[in-house]
Parts: sequence; C-alpha cells; structure tokens
Amino acid sequence: RLDIAHVSVRDRLNDDTEASGTLTALSPRSTAELEVVPTLRLFAAYGRGFRPPEARSFTSFDPERTGISDDVSSGEPGMTLADAFELGTRWNPTRYLGARLSGFATFIERESVFDHVSGINLELNSTRRLGTELELRSTPISWLLLSADATYVDARFVESGNPVAFVPPLAGGIRAIVTHDSGVRAGVRFAGIASRP
Repeated sequence: RLDIAHVSVRDRLNDDTEASGTLTALSPRSTAELEVVPTLRLFAAYGRGFRPPEARSFTSFDPERTGISDDVSSGEPGMTLADAFELGTRWNPTRYLGARLSGFATFIERESVFDHVSGINLELNSTRRLGTELELRSTPISWLLLSADATYVDARFVESGNPVAFVPPLAGGIRAIVTHDSGVRAGVRFAGIASRP
C-alpha cells in the first residue's frame, strides 16, 4: 500500500505562520499461518503503519518542554513509520476451550505524546514495544462466548531507555458475548489497566 498525506497549516497561535508539505509512505503487510495438527496453528505477521506529522512540525513553533528533553525529536517533519512483528500459536482442541499465545515487537520511528504544559502533541525519539498476549476463550453454549485476555508490554525509548509515558505495562479483561439466531449480538467487557508511567 502506498499512502500520501498533504498538510497545509496556518498556525494562529504563532503569528499566523503558514506552511505545507506532501509526504508519502510505503506500508507493506504480510501474514503466514501453518496448521501443525487440526487443533494447533502457528502464525507470523508483519505490518507497517504510518502517522502523518503534527501540523505544527511544518512551522517554526517550538514549545517549552519539561522533563522529556532527552527524548524530543529534532528531525524534519516526516511520516512516522511503525513496524510491527507478531509470532504466536492458536490451540482449539474443542469448542469449549481455545487459547492464543503470541509475542510481539513494535518499533515506532517517532513517538507522539501529549504534553499538558504546552497543550500539544510532541514528537519524540524512536521507541520500541516488546510484549506478549494470552487469550483464553470458551463457547460453553452455542449462543455464548466467554473470553479472558492479558497483555504485558515493555515500552521504552530506544536511545535513553526511559519508559514511554502513558503506556501501561499490564492490561487485561474478561468478556461475554451473546448471539441470537437472528444475528443480533450483545456483550459486556470488564477491563483492567495497570498504573501508567
């Protein structure tokens, strides 16, 4: 996939500064799956995503920064690329029990964090996220799906090793989904998130 973004900005908080730019990003994606036995599958996936830069990165606006100066990006405005890798397995011995376990790694070229002091998103240096996810699911009755999941992630800036602000290291939840014969579905989910750095 080829993505194109055109940005045109007038910064009313910075002397009506005007600027523009056009950026492109190539976003390949691929997946592979192997059936080891009928109840066990292995899978691998890779994908590249992108995010256009903050509009103000095209202007000369330079906000004050507090506490994150080591991780502030000083590059030219550009598409932020994120490369994500996943490797895992699915195990479904019966309809009553299924499990999915995967490990993942995500590398983000420029992190974007909301800075409450300046009131804008700041583009920061590159980050990486390494983690694992476990999901258990069951269909005890044909119209009821129950599942529970937990995710652990270690998110850090590549250069400084500092944790990425607002990214919780642990999250999880349980849910139940009811499906009627007519195709109508309803569900409930309870989620928990660990304290964030």
